[in-house]
Amino acid sequence: PRLVVDAWMDPVDLKVGGFQMRIGNRLEGKVAVGGARFLVDLEVLPPSALIDIGGAFDIPMLQAYGYMNVTLNADVFSFTAGMDLFGGALSSQANVTWNWDLSYFKMELRDMNFLGLVKVKQVLFMYDTHAPVPYAVFRCNIEVLFVVGAAAEVRVVNETVSFEVA
Repeated sequence: PRLVVDAWMDPVDLKVGGFQMRIGNRLEGKVAVGGARFLVDLEVLPPSALIDIGGAFDIPMLQAYGYMNVTLNADVFSFTAGMDLFGGALSSQANVTWNWDLSYFKMELRDMNFLGLVKVKQVLFMYDTHAPVPYAVFRCNIEVLFVVGAAAEVRVVNETVSFEVA
């Protein structure tokens, strides 16, 4: 037996007084368009699952917009999202991915902007035990007042630890 649901939600346009929020499938510029998508594919034998959910939003009054996508299948889970608020004064992007056997994991935050004072260009933690040479890495790159920047990376390859600062 198998269950497949491939559904598209009608675009949502909520308006209350001067407040407006649109929910859609994707961003065109800074506007959410289309309808959010929900895909579910479940099979009993052999057991398998695929779930894919994607959507976007915008709130003009807050100059806010963003997107997200969640994927889950027999091998991997993945979550990706991004958001800008107050015309980009606050913003961020995130990605988390892992294999179910935990041989691969990646968590990354990037392009985090805090009122132009501090920008976190990247915070990354990742490991891959199935790579030709298994490794783990932690990386951080931060900029303050668009003038002073600092970056550091710790990498473990073949049980050897290396550290780099820039």
